[in-house]
Amino acid sequence: MARKWFQIVGEDDNAVTSTDSVSVDIEDVDTLRIAVKEQFKGSYLAGIAASDLTVFANRAAFDAKQKLSKSSSAVTEFGNDVDHALIVVVKASTALRLTTQTSYPPFLKKAIEIANVMLTHKGYFELELSADRTTRKNLRDVKVEFRRPEKESLYGWSDRSTTAKVIFVNEVLLQRMETIDQADNSHKYQCIVFVVAVTIFHECAHLVLRWKNMLDSPSKYDFEVGSYMETKLFKGTCRMKLQQSTRAKSSTKSKRNCGIWTEEMPILDVVIDGKGLHVIRADHLNKFSTPGKLRDKALFPLELTTYPRTKGATALSRR
Repeated sequence: MARKWFQIVGEDDNAVTSTDSVSVDIEDVDTLRIAVKEQFKGSYLAGIAASDLTVFANRAAFDAKQKLSKSSSAVTEFGNDVDHALIVVVKASTALRLTTQTSYPPFLKKAIEIANVMLTHKGYFELELSADRTTRKNLRDVKVEFRRPEKESLYGWSDRSTTAKVIFVNEVLLQRMETIDQADNSHKYQCIVFVVAVTIFHECAHLVLRWKNMLDSPSKYDFEVGSYMETKLFKGTCRMKLQQSTRAKSSTKSKRNCGIWTEEMPILDVVIDGKGLHVIRADHLNKFSTPGKLRDKALFPLELTTYPRTKGATALSRR
């Protein structure tokens, strides 16, 4: 009985699973589809028919868009080791994905693009939260709005309801975007976009449980599913490092504030709070803003560096 190695990816080339294998007698595309479907029917491929899977002989064939088109196409020569895995593609319509609205500002559209990569990376989100067809459908209906934060929700929040489909993000992030030249793709711009993306990802985790009638995070997720999923993906939770004390004079416009986070506070870095505080390297953060399609294998794991102590600065936690 031969072992066949494969990886499930989306049509956008973002990995749905890491490289895996099946140990059954497989000779053609049809039997491979059925075996892969059977292995992941309770998680990644829930609600997806085996016939909806497209098979490529290897990574090179996928890049060249040369699929094994016939169900009877032989696969005996392919996928025989982990370095030459078959590629099994899931249609984009079945993937976990948020939808951008035409009314969204460009930076929010970029943040949602990044959040979508986070949602599909290695299938963590789908597997940990038992995402299903309802999850996929509801995620496409989720909207993002900027609001003044509620008590103890510094970055973002969502309603504790089984029908909630709106993610609220601290409006100070929108206000900061309005004060910088977004075309410059500066470090400040990249920090804001990344933090908005993480906030959306974080709240998506809460929404998925609420759609399953779990208004509060159970102990399985350390009573905070958003932070649990951040830690799963980033090896820590995300924070924004701000310069809280400054001698700069505030204009009338900049006196707007959201709790302890004011519009005038300089943005320094994105911090990951895992085993101590670390900063996402600037050159790595820049990868999330490069032109073209984002590929999760180039983005994760995050490349971190030592957290620099800065007088008057702090890494703001979510609560």
